[in-house]
Amino acid sequence: MTRATSALAVLAATTLALTACGGGGADPTASASGATAPDQSERCTADRVGGTITMGEYAMLPSFAPGQGQFGVRGATESAAVYDRLMRWNPEAAEFEPKLAESLEANDDNTVWTLTLRDGVTFSNGDPLTAEDVAFTIDLHKDPKTVSNAMTDAMQVEQARVADPLTVEFTLTEPWAGFPILLAGTAGEVIPKDAYEAADPAQWARNPIGAGAFTVSEYIPDQELVLEPNPDYYGGPVCPTLEFIRIPGSQGTYEAFQTGEVQVGFLRGAKTVTAAQDAGDRGFETITSAGSIVNLNAGNAGYDGVLTDERARQAFAMALDRELIDQRLTGGLGQPTSAIIAESSRFYDGQQGPEFDVEQATALIDEVKADRPD
Repeated sequence: MTRATSALAVLAATTLALTACGGGGADPTASASGATAPDQSERCTADRVGGTITMGEYAMLPSFAPGQGQFGVRGATESAAVYDRLMRWNPEAAEFEPKLAESLEANDDNTVWTLTLRDGVTFSNGDPLTAEDVAFTIDLHKDPKTVSNAMTDAMQVEQARVADPLTVEFTLTEPWAGFPILLAGTAGEVIPKDAYEAADPAQWARNPIGAGAFTVSEYIPDQELVLEPNPDYYGGPVCPTLEFIRIPGSQGTYEAFQTGEVQVGFLRGAKTVTAAQDAGDRGFETITSAGSIVNLNAGNAGYDGVLTDERARQAFAMALDRELIDQRLTGGLGQPTSAIIAESSRFYDGQQGPEFDVEQATALIDEVKADRPD
């Protein structure tokens, strides 16, 4: 049944990417909530190449087939490491910047975007990265047969036209000032056209060819993935081999981090994240709004029950004790709120939902009962 989402009760969830690896002598950066970011002042150089970093993943990449890496919590890290991406988000500058691309420019009304590729970039098989590969990739994501998680946004591209070997012109179905976000996601992971069309799909899903900093060495779906440095990576030397392993649950991941089994771990949930922060472990923290949310059907798919009455939905919202929910779920370590966007988010705009009020909720239900005696 199709459901309409009503933002009645939101419990913000916290995720933390731990790391035991730090750079030189610069002080780490602390966030307002207590997360301490690792120093990133030192970069890989040829004399530092070697070693292995093992990460405990929250959810492994299900397949290297196009469009399967979804955000950081479902294999996007592994996918981007192999394919790289055309654009990337720079959080410090708060803007998108070129990665595989050299530049991306829009016309006056943001309906046509022109992308120029870096010259001299090659895929891990030695083939050059071309505009034809970029256009081919976008068409793959638009094809329903690909089952890409980027298909909805890719469909906003009416045409990806190859202007020359290093230039692609994207004509959109309507103005879209945020178009770079498409190329900073899985649709920006360029697939080499010739190699992909010549490959067996099942083999490609386990051993792809990309332009990224790493190549696949070993892959056991939902268990382990080992990525080795790509010696021909356009970005320069790549230091470590990366190993991703699946450890069910944040507590197990954190314990593996504490014993040194993993050097990086993805934690989810207020209790484990708070424990790591209290221990002074370094990491990058993200507050996820709508960690817990109640969905009520307001009248979709033929539903004509009591919840079609706005007063019933309001009563439901007012009857939810978010503080009690937080105590039972997280021991009081979450961020209970009725706001759609948590107060700790930089996107919070002050908008709040109904407050906890049992008396008012009861009064509204009495009104609904009086009007709907059946």
